[in-house]
Amino acid sequence: MAVEVRGLTDDEAGLYRDMVNARGHTPIEYYLSHYDGLGGGWDNSRVALVDGRIAAHARLYNRSVRWGGGTIQCGGMADVYTRPEDRRKGYGRDLLRDSLGRYHEWGCGFSLIISGVVEFYAAEHWERWPTYRFDLAVQPERVPEGSDYRVRRFDRSADLDAVAAVYDDYNRDSPMTLVRDAAYWSKHFSWCRKEREEAFYVAELDGAIVGYMRADTNTIWETGYVAGHEMAALSLLGAEMRLMRSRGTKRCGVYLPCHEPLLYILRTLRCTTTLVETNLLRIVDLEQMLQALAPGFAKQFAACDHPTPPSGAVSLTSCGQTVCITAGADGVTVSHEIPEGAVDVSLPQRDLFNLMTGSDAHVHIAAPKATRDLLEVLFPKRNPMWWPIDTV
Repeated sequence: MAVEVRGLTDDEAGLYRDMVNARGHTPIEYYLSHYDGLGGGWDNSRVALVDGRIAAHARLYNRSVRWGGGTIQCGGMADVYTRPEDRRKGYGRDLLRDSLGRYHEWGCGFSLIISGVVEFYAAEHWERWPTYRFDLAVQPERVPEGSDYRVRRFDRSADLDAVAAVYDDYNRDSPMTLVRDAAYWSKHFSWCRKEREEAFYVAELDGAIVGYMRADTNTIWETGYVAGHEMAALSLLGAEMRLMRSRGTKRCGVYLPCHEPLLYILRTLRCTTTLVETNLLRIVDLEQMLQALAPGFAKQFAACDHPTPPSGAVSLTSCGQTVCITAGADGVTVSHEIPEGAVDVSLPQRDLFNLMTGSDAHVHIAAPKATRDLLEVLFPKRNPMWWPIDTV
């Protein structure tokens, strides 16, 4: 039984329809909307073909995420499916390995997959990168008033550009946040399942939109506001809770970056913290990632307040890849060549991502103090965030 792993061609769309119809439950229109929303042609539908039919399928896509003052390409995956009669034959594994080749072609530094089927992806070296959800009772009367902000429902025809600008302002220094262009914003509404548009609120001051909040019946998926308008988040939170209460919702979940000031209010409301472990990360090309961050390294050294800025060479090793960062009087360079005297820091992928994103998660680094000081300058503390609403 011959197995062929490749992308579909334009005239093979019928094979995809046959697979979706056999799968049942979800109408074909939903999946076809992904193709418009994710971009790319049918070749990005990678399949294992057995006797002329699709035995397994994965839709690949490429996105840009903010990181260290620049952007890094991230490979994603959606609509992963193997027919029941074809499971445990290695077809899904073949598609995961095939995806890495595609990600390399696109120049991706890493891959992010959102899935609860951890063991399947872990077999090919994707690792959990946990985030947090804050859960609390729906009690709008306990939320402090947010000053003079006017809160109203989002109007897609009039507000999209303003909301996109607020998103960019709020997330400009947060690693792992998606770079959303106008096409992404407009197409996103056609396939996003994690939202009810009547629960998308904006906050205005003097006629200008300075904040927004996106939710469904029991979860606040995304928040943003312009710097200096932190109190707008309180007005938005109160409005969302009043809407949830009107629908009979007793408790809600809130996704926020760990350094968000609104968390202080949530803690006074006795929120609990839930660890969410469905973000799965894998290094695709470590050198590609670090080269993308190199311009930011130079800026961080220029702003370094050490009396004597740390220097030296440190080689980072993870997922079978090693790349060296050298800092000195001539600047910062990134290379796969390891100079003599470089200090090796070997980390699991999860710890490496925590280090590189500037996460608060503790990362134990067995290295001399000078090397640790160098890494602190290269990877300062930041506020990494993956907004779950961007999950396909």
